[in-house]
Amino acid sequence: MRYVERLICFLSFALPVLVALCMLGVTPAEAGWTTASFEFVTDNTARDETERQSLAIDNTDALHAVWRQAREGGGWKILYAAKPIYGPWTDATEVSDPDQRASDPTLAINESTGDVYVAYCRPYGGTDEIIIAENAGAGWIRTRLTENTTDDISPTIAVDDNGKAHLAWIGTNATGDWKIFYATNLGGTWQSQLLADSQLGTYGSGAGPFIAVGEHGVAHIAYRGGNYLGYHIHHAENDMPGGATWDYEIILTPNVEDTSGIIAVDGLATLHLIASGNDSWGCPVKTYYLQRSIGLDWTVPVRANPTTYGSGFSLFVDAYGSAHITCDEISGNFYMGNLYYATNATGTWEDDPILADGQTYHGTIGLDSRGVGHVLAFNGASHPEEEIIAIHSTSLLSSVDDGQIDSRPLAIQLHQGHPNPFDACTTVRYELSYPCAVSISIHDVSGQLVRTLLANGQRKAGAHSVRWDGTDEQGRAVDSGVYLCRLRGSEAQKTKRMILLK
Repeated sequence: MRYVERLICFLSFALPVLVALCMLGVTPAEAGWTTASFEFVTDNTARDETERQSLAIDNTDALHAVWRQAREGGGWKILYAAKPIYGPWTDATEVSDPDQRASDPTLAINESTGDVYVAYCRPYGGTDEIIIAENAGAGWIRTRLTENTTDDISPTIAVDDNGKAHLAWIGTNATGDWKIFYATNLGGTWQSQLLADSQLGTYGSGAGPFIAVGEHGVAHIAYRGGNYLGYHIHHAENDMPGGATWDYEIILTPNVEDTSGIIAVDGLATLHLIASGNDSWGCPVKTYYLQRSIGLDWTVPVRANPTTYGSGFSLFVDAYGSAHITCDEISGNFYMGNLYYATNATGTWEDDPILADGQTYHGTIGLDSRGVGHVLAFNGASHPEEEIIAIHSTSLLSSVDDGQIDSRPLAIQLHQGHPNPFDACTTVRYELSYPCAVSISIHDVSGQLVRTLLANGQRKAGAHSVRWDGTDEQGRAVDSGVYLCRLRGSEAQKTKRMILLK
């Protein structure tokens, strides 16, 4: 009954919008998300809310979701559910300890295996501590990561291509100053470290860190640094996977202050960042986008939400290097309950509403291998009515074809070259789920083409391989170093990093 009532409420909003668009001569396809399908992941009388990093997609295009739900008697519990590409959502399972309060859930997955990591906070005595929960198919295994007498809050998590997890959060040092902390299980056990030179200021509990990792695990952490009236997005990166040497920089945008930032790394090791802020208390909130390729400076910040005001909530970078973000509309200092989408996939930034019903918030976006967009958000006019919803685009957001969704699941798998590192020749294996044209090329770390191994060759479904002998297009031997092997199909792209040692 609650689902039917909510569906009627949604249609009462959506249908007038569609009629208005038709009267204006705008087709539903041109309206982006206007004709998107949606479904309720939850349907209960409890309060359900998403937070950042609430949605992830694995290599089978299955969706994974995590959220918090109000617990009877006070506090929250953490729930998880998944949705196969052509199946329904699974029943929600509790990630957190039963009958224990929990908060701040954040989700990452091993895309190849589907193993799920959830980081969250749980109180022990008078302080919050960080918990890592892992599910590899046999139930949730929880590990307490921090054990101290100060608060550890706001975890953010990422998983590298080797399936290792990386985590950052906010805590205090021995003198009570707010700092960023980092941990990884790269070596098989969890190892933590303090980023001593991170400067979060007096109100550092609101720093909102966000972590991203490159293919092999170099970590990048974006967070709000500085003090009130001087807030900017700070970026820290370590020198090597799991390394304890960190470089820091402050990233500036046209905003006087930036109070939230999200960072991502693509297959060519290019960094993508969105920063949101304003010019003063109550002024319009604007979100800017910038990127940094290896060896280059950050690009000039560009307004990512050119027609609306709001704070960027999530960032996804597709296989072609295009950015896709969601924004919560903000007027003055108030969230308006309208969720927007913005992208630079056409070369310039454009924004459109995903769901502007006055009661939709905090949408995490992801694209599957076909380029279909998925957003997980919460929707409700009051706290008891808040439910988790999933919204799915009915046209492709990232594709080189005509934008029509192919019902067949595209599975392009690119395996690591063998051997790697190599000194003379390496073999790269790849797999296709059905016949299609693919190209395979070698690039240096700046993205420059080194060698084309296969140019738009039609290949049948199944396993294939190509060899690279460490030469360029002219047959000349290339220098030792890191190279990127890129497999591009009609609707997806995969990249692997290889090391040539002579």
